Amino acid sequence: MRLLVVVTLALGLCSEACSGGPFIAAPHTPLPLIAGHDEKVIVHPQLVTITFPGYAYTQKVQAFGDFIGNSKWLKTVGTEYGVGAATHVAKVVWPAAAVDQTTDQGLRTLLGTGITSGTLPAPPTGTSSLVYIVYWPSNVVLDASGQGAGVLCQHGSFHSAGGLFTAGYHDSFTAPNGTRVDYAVVGDCSESIDAITTSASRELIGTFTNPFEFENSGWLLDVRSADPWFMDTSSGEVGYMCERELAVRESSWALHRSWSNAAALASTQPCLPSPEGTAYYNVSASPATTVRVGAGTTVVYTFTGWSSQAVSQWQLAVQRPEGSDFSLADLAPSFGSSTMQNGGTTTLTLHVPGSARAAQLGGLDVMSGPQEHAWPVAFEVQ
Repeated sequence: MRLLVVVTLALGLCSEACSGGPFIAAPHTPLPLIAGHDEKVIVHPQLVTITFPGYAYTQKVQAFGDFIGNSKWLKTVGTEYGVGAATHVAKVVWPAAAVDQTTDQGLRTLLGTGITSGTLPAPPTGTSSLVYIVYWPSNVVLDASGQGAGVLCQHGSFHSAGGLFTAGYHDSFTAPNGTRVDYAVVGDCSESIDAITTSASRELIGTFTNPFEFENSGWLLDVRSADPWFMDTSSGEVGYMCERELAVRESSWALHRSWSNAAALASTQPCLPSPEGTAYYNVSASPATTVRVGAGTTVVYTFTGWSSQAVSQWQLAVQRPEGSDFSLADLAPSFGSSTMQNGGTTTLTLHVPGSARAAQLGGLDVMSGPQEHAWPVAFEVQ
């Protein structure tokens, strides 16, 4: 679809290059903040790396477990949320091959059996900081659809927090002694060790900051339907909020970025770690709330571009958020020449289908630049 955007400059907003004065970021709606709920986190996680016989990356993921606990990465992404250093307490190669067509419930049973038999470190009675991280091989199927995580590594299989592809997920289960224990699963999706450690780091920071995922007790984006970010709340963990960002490196490891409330409040790059001096740019929308519209009508939004420092023009695109009941084709978005800059403005028109029913939600994410920094807009049909 070709998008048409007309860009104008707001008076008084100019980069150093054109005025010789200090850079001024255009006024914009603040970025969203992750809510703490009761702020349950795993303060000092104890990692148990689990692989299966013949897994191609066993030595590498075991070394990754040694690295991650005292990494600069973990300090950068965890300290703000109360997560400290982790220890790698065990490296377990399961005594038997992974069973094909295993479900998530079957995996929980397997972990419980491992605890009972002594194959895995047992959690203490009461509370536990243990996190079992299971690296699942690519040649066997793990179906976690029952937990909303789809089929591991199967394209088109819906993950409630990651769209139409599942490279990893995390959850918790009750160990044989009654203790609640966390586990994360990372797929070998026939890609690379970089892809595996990027997924692993995302799932680990999600586990540490939101250990009881379905209770929403830890740090998670929590907005109401009047806020367009509601359209993306199923991706609201600190790691998934930065899903579109490029991985960063520390030592030889590829690592996922994670959302920082402090950086978001400062209107700088909210996904950390971020290379020093990296500018953040995005758009914000007016109206900034979910609007009520009738079937067969149109809704118009005005966008303003903003950046944390002087940057060149960037490209705009659109993407359907998970919460929209309508496709891009249904909405027929139209909004200008596909470029934006700090202080630039444009309008976006969405068409509400004539067949739309009351209470249906529609909207899209406006994506800025190659890293696809997202800003949502939304409407509710009256």
